[in-house]
Amino acid sequence: LSLTPPPPSSTPRQGRRQRQMCIRDRQYVMKRYNPKGLVYELAHKGKMSRARKSWINAHLLRFIGIPTPEPIALIEKYPALGERCSYFISSQVQGQSSWDFFCSNDFSDDKSRHAADELVGTLKRLREHRISHGDMKGSNFLIGEAGVWILDLDALLQHKQTRTFKASWKRDKKRFLKNWDKKVCYEPWKHYFHQQFLDTDGG
Repeated sequence: LSLTPPPPSSTPRQGRRQRQMCIRDRQYVMKRYNPKGLVYELAHKGKMSRARKSWINAHLLRFIGIPTPEPIALIEKYPALGERCSYFISSQVQGQSSWDFFCSNDFSDDKSRHAADELVGTLKRLREHRISHGDMKGSNFLIGEAGVWILDLDALLQHKQTRTFKASWKRDKKRFLKNWDKKVCYEPWKHYFHQQFLDTDGG
């Protein structure tokens, strides 16, 4: 199987480029994690690439039963001179971002409420395993017929100590709840999510 890295025209997103591709009738997503400059590379020399972090974290989540797209391949390039780059390839899953889903679905709809319950349950399972995500914006949660999927795992971390996890969980919770301040259509969902996370301190 030959995999061609994405060209410069791929969609840039927060230090990475992303493109969809089809191989033997299966859909995949390839992310290229772009170098952040020579100073950054020297400071992080010898450390794990963000693509490798995504690869490891995807296997971790799937092992403990938290849905995330299937990891397919990891590619890392370490030239003798110059900046390194890395690629993470996963299966593509169908669905809407949580932003789009909750804005276009009514709070009174049973299907929507079930999706909200599933999303909350997924986040609470992360908490049970002392896992922080690091970037809980609405676009990193995909909602489809198969359920709720977690995306963008390069900042995800399973903590060994409760103390460090509590601090990270507090930041995650704050970022997640901030998602629902953006539009009027989120107002009932904002109240619902605040109620669900009222007593969760990461302990």
